[in-house]
Amino acid sequence: MIMTSREGRFPRRAGLRLVVCLTLLVTLLGPLASDVYGDDPPPGTAEAPAEAPAPADPPTPTPEPPTPTPEPPTPTPEPPTPTAEPPTAIPTAAPTDAPPPTTVEEPAAPTRSPRPTRTPRPRRTPAAAAATTWEPFAEDFEAGTLAHWDRVRGLVVQEQLVLAGRYAGRIATTGQHPAYALARLPQPSSELAVRLRVQVVAQGETPITLLALRDEANHPVLLVYLTADGALALEVGPTPERRRSDVTVVPGRWHELRLQVAVAPTGDPGHVAVWLDGAPIEALSEPVFLGSEPLGWLQLGENRTRRVGTVVVDDLLVDRAPIPADPRFVPA
Repeated sequence: MIMTSREGRFPRRAGLRLVVCLTLLVTLLGPLASDVYGDDPPPGTAEAPAEAPAPADPPTPTPEPPTPTPEPPTPTPEPPTPTAEPPTAIPTAAPTDAPPPTTVEEPAAPTRSPRPTRTPRPRRTPAAAAATTWEPFAEDFEAGTLAHWDRVRGLVVQEQLVLAGRYAGRIATTGQHPAYALARLPQPSSELAVRLRVQVVAQGETPITLLALRDEANHPVLLVYLTADGALALEVGPTPERRRSDVTVVPGRWHELRLQVAVAPTGDPGHVAVWLDGAPIEALSEPVFLGSEPLGWLQLGENRTRRVGTVVVDDLLVDRAPIPADPRFVPA
């Protein structure tokens, strides 16, 4: 539908024609105006504003690469500052005369000295023992100690029951513990004489040893003991062999017991002689094998367990020479 002018509008076709005419007119008059006015626009003619450029799309921000974090510079290791050492003092010459310096030579390799060989200890023979000065072994217990003995177990010094003086020894066994002492003789000997004063205080139904002689190796050779009924008896030789007498040691009184012993170095039978209160005991005094080693140790008392008894001893003497009987113990 074509709009009328009464409504203040032109028809659409007339409008299009007017636009086309105006366009042609501007095209034709454009060069003429340029000649008259040059490049400048004619006076009174406003320069048509330049068409504003269409807004361009905002530029896409180019992502910048992340700024690298600067790493701390690697410290260049500095060489250690040398510590100034104190100047070495130059030794000055001592006022005293010093030996001139000697050239230090490399020590030679040490040579091993040969190990000294142990010289075997010569074994004492009976002849050598006889040549040595003999000293008798005596014990009367008056010192109040057992210093003369090398080993003591159960034998004690007491003053309740003595023969003479102040002290005497006591052998008391209860069956569980022995009571004895051991002493090395001054020199080994193949012949010995022994004297012992003894009093039996009490005895159980067991044997009890009074004394023993041993060889240099401390092996028993001769043992004197009381049987369970109180009779004197011997135990001799390495096997050993036992010999009994009918002589009884009466309890409660002092007796003197003496021995004479000879060992045959050749291994032949030796000899033993026994006296009690001055009277010889024939059953115990006869040849008997005692081995061939000299006698070197003395035992006083009982060294075995399961023996019960109490015996007091005094005035012990060991010598090479025969020991005479004391008249006080010889029956009238």
